[in-house]
Amino acid sequence: MIDTDVTNEAIRLVDKAVNKSTDIREDSKKVYEFVKSKVKLSDKITFVFNNQNINSEGYIAPVKGIVYREFGEETKRNGVKIFYKGVDILTRDTKVKSLGDGLVIKAGENGMLGKYVEIEYGEFKAVYGKLNKIDAEVGKEIRKGEIIGRFNRTYNQKKLLHLEIWKDDTPIDPLEVIHLSVNNAEFR
Repeated sequence: MIDTDVTNEAIRLVDKAVNKSTDIREDSKKVYEFVKSKVKLSDKITFVFNNQNINSEGYIAPVKGIVYREFGEETKRNGVKIFYKGVDILTRDTKVKSLGDGLVIKAGENGMLGKYVEIEYGEFKAVYGKLNKIDAEVGKEIRKGEIIGRFNRTYNQKKLLHLEIWKDDTPIDPLEVIHLSVNNAEFR
């Protein structure tokens, strides 16, 4: 069932952002926050990352894809609650790009993340995990959009990028750092 009041408010906010905005990024953020507060997000198909979409700070999404696993508390089948510190993004991309300009502070491999890269962006740091190949070097400055890692090329198979954002040694929801498109048609 469609909630007409919610739909009309979303249309009003989009119209304002598109036709009357002096600050399109700020108005787009308001639209996103409004929709996010009104819509129950699915576990399997939430939002599509689009490398052309940037937030007000200028950060880009590392890949195009859909959020497969969301940030936050989740209950396992056995009833045990865990806190998931990042998001998993299902993608067809083979290259992972840096969210912004930063400094590579770690790169390596561990049991949970597999091959990973950690980049300091000043106000926060990002951890990119489950890579097949690392292209970034520790100590190297990285530019927004620069390739930091890769997935193996496979025919029509999706890959999974694990992304964590840390601020003041506390994990925060990556979806609060990156603006996303709600159209998943391009991923199918």
